[in-house]
Amino acid sequence: MNAQDNNVQEFNYSSVDASRTVERSNVFRSYRLGWGALSLLLFAGTSFAMTSACDEAVVSASTGGESASMVSQETEQVVADQDESEEVPSPWTPEVLDTGVDLSEVETDSGDAVAATDQDPPAPAPVVVTEGSTVKPGDVKVSDEAVRKRVADAVRAHDEEASKRRAPGVFAGGAPDEQTLAKNPESGYIHIEEKDAIRDFGNLRQGDKVDHVFELSITGENDVVVDRIQPSCGCTVSSSDVVAPDGSTMPYDFGAPLKPGSKLHVKTKLDTKKKRDRMVSVLTVLGNDPRGSLQLRLMANVVPFFEVSPSSLNFGQLRPSQVVTQSMTISSAGGDVFALSVSEELIPAELSVKLEPIEPGEDGRASTWKAEVTLGPKIPEGARRTYTIQFNSDQAVEGGAVGEDQHPTYHTTVAYAVASVTGQVSAIPTYMSFGLMKEGQSISRIVRIENHDEGFELTAPKVSLVGYNGDFEHKTAATIEVTEVNEGRSYDVKLTMVGPKGLTGTFRGKLSIAVGHPDKEFLVLPFTGVVRSNTPSPRGAK
Repeated sequence: MNAQDNNVQEFNYSSVDASRTVERSNVFRSYRLGWGALSLLLFAGTSFAMTSACDEAVVSASTGGESASMVSQETEQVVADQDESEEVPSPWTPEVLDTGVDLSEVETDSGDAVAATDQDPPAPAPVVVTEGSTVKPGDVKVSDEAVRKRVADAVRAHDEEASKRRAPGVFAGGAPDEQTLAKNPESGYIHIEEKDAIRDFGNLRQGDKVDHVFELSITGENDVVVDRIQPSCGCTVSSSDVVAPDGSTMPYDFGAPLKPGSKLHVKTKLDTKKKRDRMVSVLTVLGNDPRGSLQLRLMANVVPFFEVSPSSLNFGQLRPSQVVTQSMTISSAGGDVFALSVSEELIPAELSVKLEPIEPGEDGRASTWKAEVTLGPKIPEGARRTYTIQFNSDQAVEGGAVGEDQHPTYHTTVAYAVASVTGQVSAIPTYMSFGLMKEGQSISRIVRIENHDEGFELTAPKVSLVGYNGDFEHKTAATIEVTEVNEGRSYDVKLTMVGPKGLTGTFRGKLSIAVGHPDKEFLVLPFTGVVRSNTPSPRGAK
């Protein structure tokens, strides 16, 4: 079971808790911009680290319980360290500070501090961290007590201001609680029992499309407005109908008022195409319910029609002239017999696929097929080449769309073949960047030329500079050196560029390296750079 559906029961937090995780992400993004200025004022001569909170963290409530499941995660770390010394680990960053739990009464415990040495920075005093905070006590590594207090006050003030702007949260059905009713005595509400806000279809075959209708009741004192219903991947809203208190039905126009006592029927469709295993799709109902947005869930365990073993073939390191064959099997998960074909339009010239049924019937169909995949010869060079192979059956998808040719949608699956193809003579790297440089500044780059052909002896290659449209216009600013590394096997080509005089902008060129191999006489390697008059010299540059 994946993290997304690790426990639907964990989903129903209070509106403040549920919205906190969204606000925490926004707080961090905005806070980063102001933090630089604050650090200049407060942290001159010091270092600090700041780590963002995880987006939408879902936390187990039991003490010592299982690790938190994450709906999504975004982690960043910005380290400012003026003397480039290794940062000392901090014992004041408990993971619970990142969970979205109410931390208004939590103080850090310095009792677990790592034993300090004379070189360690002084330990910070405990700092109270309010809910939604994006700065943890462990991020404050300064000895000035007054500075620590000012930082803590600034964080607390920011959090208090953010909490005033915090949007309503997310709820998973059920009636509003007494506190919500007390704060909004004349509001209207969208009601659906929590158990009815989740529709689990159980096992579905990959490619199946199933329908479900969520019935939402409008309660409270005033009208409710639904602005839109936002589906996640795999589900759609086919239509929404209003059932008036008198029983009449009409299509719902989003943004129109819904009277108390009426119902909103949301017709949805779950599409399992290209899905497998546990699938959870969410529909978010956005409106003026004071609790925030309502989330409806469609769930299924998707059993693939095909089982491919292995799902990908790794041909490893190859030469362009090699021919290598590997095989895989394609079976139906339910034991159905089927005919199998390959989408030839996706197969390049250097790849071929041969299909063979295993124990076929009289009609040639079988429940298991063997596919022999051959790669080569004349494979294009590339550090990593990935080929997609689409297998097609003659089994129609239940509920699948019918095309213009009146043919139904058939079950298909894809497999992959991966190879790294290196020529008999190769260059590493295959591209050189000089980055930003100043006029007159000298920077060098080195390319290693390797001979992989045992029957060929590589001699010192002749190297020339060419442009993209004729000669390279900055030849006078470049020098080339060729050094033997291993006789007959490898050479280093060193290109040194001096920032061309009078140039403010980009220069581009190519190294043409004559290697003389029968399969490839020349290696052509592009290089680029940018000259700026006010660019500081990079480390290691002359």
